[in-house]
Amino acid sequence: MNAHFDWQQTQKNCSDRAEIAQTMLEMFNKEITEYEQLLIGLKNKFEQNKAENILHKLHGSCCYIAVPRLKDKLEQFEQNSIAVDSLAIQWVLDELTNIKKSINAR
Repeated sequence: MNAHFDWQQTQKNCSDRAEIAQTMLEMFNKEITEYEQLLIGLKNKFEQNKAENILHKLHGSCCYIAVPRLKDKLEQFEQNSIAVDSLAIQWVLDELTNIKKSINAR
């Protein structure tokens, strides 16, 4: 396990069924690219409502994949304890890059 991605917890989240965990991980890994593109677009033209909507959907995508840092930060955004701004978007983009590296190194 590392701070960005936890394969053991991902399997537990999928009822200890490795094949389901692998499928969910592959789907999540594909979604990361889509989210990155959306977030990069927001960096160029920031829209608060659009940012909150994208981050909410990304949070939902994390339900089976153990990405603790990202999930915690997204929960803070949703609870409005951290402002969603261009710095927050950059943090999420950086974390998605770290998650991809961790997944690929697994």
